[in-house]
Amino acid sequence: MWTPVAKALKSWAKRYLSSDRPLAQWVPLRDEYLAEFLRLEGRGDVAIDFCPSCPEGKVSANPVYRCMDCTYPDLLCSECCLCAHSDRVLDRIEKWTGESFQRITLKSMGLRVQLGHSPFKKCSAPIAAHQEFMVINWNGLHEVAVDYCGCSNAHRAGSRHQQLLRLSWYPSTHAEPQTAATFRVLELFHILTLQGKVTTYDFYSGLEKMTDNTGMVKLKDRYKSFMRIMREWRHIVLLKRGGRGNDGKRTVEETKPGELGVRCPACPRPEVNLPEDWGSAEGPKRFLYILYIAIDACFRLKHRLVSNEEKDPPLGSGWAYFTEDAPYREYLKTVTDQKDMSTCSGLAALDYANTKFSRGYGATGVGLGVCARHEFVQANGAGALQKGERSSDGSQMGAEKAGLRWVSDGEAKSPDPLCSSYIYR
Repeated sequence: MWTPVAKALKSWAKRYLSSDRPLAQWVPLRDEYLAEFLRLEGRGDVAIDFCPSCPEGKVSANPVYRCMDCTYPDLLCSECCLCAHSDRVLDRIEKWTGESFQRITLKSMGLRVQLGHSPFKKCSAPIAAHQEFMVINWNGLHEVAVDYCGCSNAHRAGSRHQQLLRLSWYPSTHAEPQTAATFRVLELFHILTLQGKVTTYDFYSGLEKMTDNTGMVKLKDRYKSFMRIMREWRHIVLLKRGGRGNDGKRTVEETKPGELGVRCPACPRPEVNLPEDWGSAEGPKRFLYILYIAIDACFRLKHRLVSNEEKDPPLGSGWAYFTEDAPYREYLKTVTDQKDMSTCSGLAALDYANTKFSRGYGATGVGLGVCARHEFVQANGAGALQKGERSSDGSQMGAEKAGLRWVSDGEAKSPDPLCSSYIYR
């Protein structure tokens, strides 16, 4: 309940028209905003005919170059523009032609990127990379002239793919790469695809439009290279976050099933957050040490059978959330079509099992096991479904997950279409 003082303070609150109706206040300024946009399309201060970055006493060349990514879009001469971008090699440069600005590359201006050495250091025996080397960045696709280190420092600089990685450029191949993607664009796409469900095709097409939106320039197609880079990068990031890079005793190939999955910090885990005598708990305290698992599946999340493991091998089968592929498929071979009769009139999941709509699909859905209290996906608690939501698929996922748990009677499962299997148990 408000006091009289509080009512008085609220009535005295100042009101500003600019904050109450900001769009209405902006409308009269449209001409001014439009003029500034047109100013950026031209030379700006047309009276300036000398390069502001040239030292005093030097005969300045005609400033006709500007950067679209630098803070100050001043017109510079060719020499000053190259000097300013010796460590900003992926900026977008424009050249004034007398009537308009035209997009050019730093490569065409003579800039070369030297790998394996400190910034501004030259290599005595540089090895040129592929002539059409392209770097994918957040601001578009860039043709870059790259030199690998070939001097006596090469043993410290590392192999060619290591030299690219130390510049935060992820190479498309480890042998003779023609494409690399910056870590920044990979991080950006990773966030966008998780938050906004942006596809790889749409994201890469957007980068092409940022490079040239007219369709007049024929760009080299590096879409497949970007997809391969992104898959490898996400796998390496998963290994890094799982602590595999800090294990000096085991190699990556020796990663254990489910080791890369993030464990729920609040659910009961022996030797982590439980007392030593938790197993002897009785009565009203026993529920504190029970792991509640909720199992559900989506049979509409289908995957077309468009490739095979030979062409598209798994990078870490069973290392995180999905069950290990080989044992799971062997188990499915022992299970034929099941007649799962649903006793729930409102559940249509089982109506789609064993139908013709599963032909041509490698998986007809995904089943998932999560901790019911905090919704953390269980390690090895996910699996690809075959022909709808079958109880056998859920049983195998539950068995794999239970194999990683510590007590057989310390779990409470809550399935969705499997409810008919547990009604009388």
